[in-house]
Amino acid sequence: MINETLNRLTGEMRSFNSLIIMNITGAGLAVAMGMAFVVRNVHPMVAARTIIWPEAAMVALVVAGGVLLFRWFLTGVEMMDEYQDVREKSSGHENGAEESATELIVKNMAFYRDHRESMNGLILGSLVTGAFFLLSATSQVRYLFSVLGSGTPFEVAFILVGFSLCLVLGVAGVYISYMFRRYEATWDRRLQESREAEKRLGELLEGSS
Repeated sequence: MINETLNRLTGEMRSFNSLIIMNITGAGLAVAMGMAFVVRNVHPMVAARTIIWPEAAMVALVVAGGVLLFRWFLTGVEMMDEYQDVREKSSGHENGAEESATELIVKNMAFYRDHRESMNGLILGSLVTGAFFLLSATSQVRYLFSVLGSGTPFEVAFILVGFSLCLVLGVAGVYISYMFRRYEATWDRRLQESREAEKRLGELLEGSS
């Protein structure tokens, strides 16, 4: 029973860790693409020494969005660093001790409660990142078939690696967001039960005083 609980909890922890990684990946990629867009559109303005519309407005919007995404990237990095402490506690649970399971549940519940407001954003971020990679994989299909018919072995290998990577990351992003949505309901229920238990304990302590 204890081993089953630990295995289920370990799966939930892997899912949450993957969710954070997918958000860091998506935010980092978006920031990099935004920087490339800004450089590409600002360079002609610098060369011409004039503001070009509507490119200037688009650059301003991309910069504003990039700042928000960079903050989200940093948030993901901070969350991952904080969650590492929780994950390291799971490395010594081969003995299946009940205390280990209880400690893990308490630590995960505390972490989830502290970051509850960010959960929907993490799920959405993983879904959007997955959708982006799936669209990228889809856009490569036509080129993939043309390369398979007339490309060199190096070109075929290169496009296959890129297509496979985008496909795997896309499926992973969508699947992780779906799985964690299920885990989110479980942790919400645990938090509710914890609050009710704390309330009952408080009432008992008040009654005995």
